[in-house]
Amino acid sequence: QEEPESPQIKDEQQELNKSKEGEQLGVKLEANKPYSCSTCGKVFTYMSGLTTHTRDHTGEKPYSCSTCGKTFPFKSKLTAHLRFHTGEKPYSCSTCGKVFTHKSGLNAHIRVHTGEKPYSCSTCGKTFILKSQLTTHVRVHTGEKPYSCSTCGKEFSQWMNMKRHMRICVSQGSQGICCLGSFAPW
Repeated sequence: QEEPESPQIKDEQQELNKSKEGEQLGVKLEANKPYSCSTCGKVFTYMSGLTTHTRDHTGEKPYSCSTCGKTFPFKSKLTAHLRFHTGEKPYSCSTCGKVFTHKSGLNAHIRVHTGEKPYSCSTCGKTFILKSQLTTHVRVHTGEKPYSCSTCGKEFSQWMNMKRHMRICVSQGSQGICCLGSFAPW
């Protein structure tokens, strides 16, 4: 989150932006967003906003989870991640009471009640509540099967179907049989 800045610093920055010297140096930024990213040009009201944005370019992840060691570029991302370890679900649906770890999960769930399906297939027009549902559906048209069984090599368009298959394949794999018939065991 961006931290407020003293009025004196903001006034001085605005003066610099208006001065001839500032114009000669090419420092003509929006008065209410005086901090600019040197990589992409995005502007920010506060220096703290620019500092955290810079992590998008550098890949810096200074916040780490003390439970699993996973690192994050923003404190808010770490806070959200910690809910997986604690089981905290602070977002609840006012219609049915279902609870969620993240606000985005609640927002997607609300579409179940409203019937909103904002993602549509450009090939057949079928609509979906979640973008991930559209992504999976598009594979029907493209034939893409990005998931494969590490035991027998069978390919799947959906991750969950591959996992279901692997439970059977791995348990029978040592005998060299699978749903595809026999294969050479490792």
